[in-house]
Amino acid sequence: MDNKTIKQELRREVRSRVKQLSAEQKCNASRELFDRVDYKALSNSERERYNIRVGYLNFLKGDYSVAHHHFQQVSPVSEYYPHAIYYISYIAYQEGNNVLAERGFKELT
Repeated sequence: MDNKTIKQELRREVRSRVKQLSAEQKCNASRELFDRVDYKALSNSERERYNIRVGYLNFLKGDYSVAHHHFQQVSPVSEYYPHAIYYISYIAYQEGNNVLAERGFKELT
């Protein structure tokens, strides 16, 4: 590789890492805000929204057990239920539980 190619690769790597750090910081800031929420004071619809969002943040972090817990709290009548089922199914697939994953994905179709 010549110097120009090496510099281009380094620039791409730096841009990529900066974007990744920015996303991580946003997730951490969001998590800190959610940690301050008084869950018991929320209405049912606010709890649904809270659970899907906190579940998703934990899903992004790779903390599937916490994410799964929050996704399970979403009611079948909620507008967020299809999203929760999708992520529960994806987590099951990632963990090798293909029966649960297939059942969930089929529920969405």
